[in-house]
Formats: sequence, C-alpha cells, structure tokens
Amino acid sequence: MANESIAYSILLPTYNERQNLPIIVWLIVKYMDECGYGYEIIIIDDNSPDGTIEAAKQLQLIYGENRIVLRPREKKLGLGTAYMHGLKHSRGRFVIIMDSDLSHHVMRTAIGRRIRSKRWTTHPSVYWRSLEANRHN
Repeated sequence: MANESIAYSILLPTYNERQNLPIIVWLIVKYMDECGYGYEIIIIDDNSPDGTIEAAKQLQLIYGENRIVLRPREKKLGLGTAYMHGLKHSRGRFVIIMDSDLSHHVMRTAIGRRIRSKRWTTHPSVYWRSLEANRHN
C-alpha cells in the first residue's frame, strides 16, 4: 500500500471490543477491497481492559501497518474525543466514522451502498466529510 493513494480513512473507536473488532475489520477490508479504493482503518482504543489493543495488533500483522493504523489512548476519554483523535491522524481525503460494536454493519452503510450503486451515498450511521479544505497540517 506504500504507493497506493488513501481515499478513505475509516475511524473505529474501541472500548472492550476484542471480540467484535476482528469481525468489523474483516467486513470493512472485504468490501473496501471489492470497491478498489485506497483506505486505512484507524483503531482508536481507550485502554480497554479486555485486550482489544492486542487483537488490533494481531489485525495489523494480518492486514499490514499501512492498512490498520493504531492510535491508542491512555485511558477512557469518550467517543467524541476518540473521533477527534482519529481525525487528527487520518490521511484519507474522506473520513468514514463507524462504531466497532457491529451496530453499523458494513453492507447496510454507505460503504455497502457504494459497492452496489457505484456511487457514494450518505447514511445516518456513517458520516462523510472532505478533509481537503479543512485539514490543518
């Protein structure tokens, strides 16, 4: 992925999601690869006591450090600040915000609709925002 352009940054805040994280990551990888766009999955873990970060590290070994980006935090700081933390580290032109608890199933979100319709649409559970004009480097 070193030469691949990153069109989409997918933010996955986690807290005690050790069991769900491999499933949601596999679904995202499967459907984004079908789509053919460059992407990264940014996992923002709030020091989960259940071993979520260890599961994330294993996923990073499987899918690569450029595909799975770990941005852990020292303690539980909340969902909103987790998204802000992820945004600071995102490299994609667009950002997809999802939950790691599988409440946003990939095929029922804008990702799945894009694959089926060949154009991006919005969905209440996934937010798209162009960062080109708003990024502060």
